[in-house]
Amino acid sequence: MHSMFRRSRACAAILCCALLVPAMTARADEDDGTTVTISLAELDGLLADHAALQDEVVRLRASLATAELAAKDARRETEDLRAFIADHEAYGDAFERFRAFQEDAARRRRQADLAERAEARKAEQAIRAEEARERSMAREVADAARQRERELARAGFRSVGTDVYVSQMGFSYRERIVPDSSGSVYVPYYTYFDGGSYYSWNPGYDWRYDRRLDFSAMTISGSILNTSPEVRNIGLAVTFYDEAGAQVGGESIEVASVRPYAPVPFTRELTMAMRRPFYSSSVHVLYADLVDPTEVGRIEP
Repeated sequence: MHSMFRRSRACAAILCCALLVPAMTARADEDDGTTVTISLAELDGLLADHAALQDEVVRLRASLATAELAAKDARRETEDLRAFIADHEAYGDAFERFRAFQEDAARRRRQADLAERAEARKAEQAIRAEEARERSMAREVADAARQRERELARAGFRSVGTDVYVSQMGFSYRERIVPDSSGSVYVPYYTYFDGGSYYSWNPGYDWRYDRRLDFSAMTISGSILNTSPEVRNIGLAVTFYDEAGAQVGGESIEVASVRPYAPVPFTRELTMAMRRPFYSSSVHVLYADLVDPTEVGRIEP
């Protein structure tokens, strides 16, 4: 091993000389004072030997670390065995019973851990099942609500908020006395809903060519539906607009003690601020207050 390191030192010295003197040979002094002259080919061989020696050192160090770990494990096992023998000699059967007790306690701990994990899994499964049930119930409620919306829409009702629905309303203008007119005229104005407003519509009729109607006086009629489970007092605001969006009429509809899913009809007469049919209308909920369910629903005069 000593000669190995001497060769390594010689290789290092020769490497320095080769870097400083660019010639075909290199010189280096040994420890005994003699001078050694080598060629560059020999220098390359020494450098290769030096690299191999370094790799061998790394391998030996790794092997030594592995051997030390194995020796440490062997010493620990030996100490445990000596302690077991000493305890057995000192306590005899009592020690064996103690070890059996320890093993039984360890087995019980393992069983308890397994039972705890099983309970945790069962609780997690129960939580997931409950969440799935809640999601299913939510879907059923949503499906029922959509089905109810479709049924109410087919019946002519639309939602205006807070579980209050309004039917499709009809509108009629007052008839005027026109000289030389034959008979009376009833030309009601119906409405349709585009998702935001009601619009008046009377197919086949042009008010510009019929001067027998007084557009300043209009009658409206419809129904209110309470879809909440409570009896409530409900107030609505019905507003009418012209083509420019200006308000040209309005009416407050107040209904007391409206029972759930019991349509309550209403009819109102109001004065309009224009001489032609209104263009659009809107309905808003003013209030929807809970009342004593024993009261009877009625329309306030």
